Amino acid sequence: MGRRLDLWLPSYLLGTAARARARRQRRDKTTHVFFLICDHYEPRHKTSREGQAQQRVETWQREYPLFQQRCRDAFGHAPLHTWFYPPHHGAEHLPRLAEMAHAGGGEVELHYHHNNDTAETRSSCSCAAHATPQSASAMPPVSPSSRHNRRRSS
Repeated sequence: MGRRLDLWLPSYLLGTAARARARRQRRDKTTHVFFLICDHYEPRHKTSREGQAQQRVETWQREYPLFQQRCRDAFGHAPLHTWFYPPHHGAEHLPRLAEMAHAGGGEVELHYHHNNDTAETRSSCSCAAHATPQSASAMPPVSPSSRHNRRRSS
């Protein structure tokens, strides 16, 4: 069996009636479709001149709220953006990203690469991950003992 039908076909067939029933129930109802686009926000990527990374951040800070407003005007709501930000692109950009997030633009997620990590480097990286955004006001303070707690503050 090249497509491994034995793994998925039985459960697919068992769910056929339930899927048909669900389609009938929602036949005359609105279906909402959500799009999630993931983007690594790397302002230093392929820069060719001094200050280019900073200009990229400034452009986002200037243009993204205008884009959000056009969406609000046209559709009644605005998109939110998640900046997957690798800290090796510089902590100097985090204050501006934090401003955009706090202004309703979305959120900042720190994105770490863990190639060749050991228990020691992973632990030190994890502690640094929580120290960096706090200094930029991008995240609420997190104690090392609760660093896996993902509650968000308002």
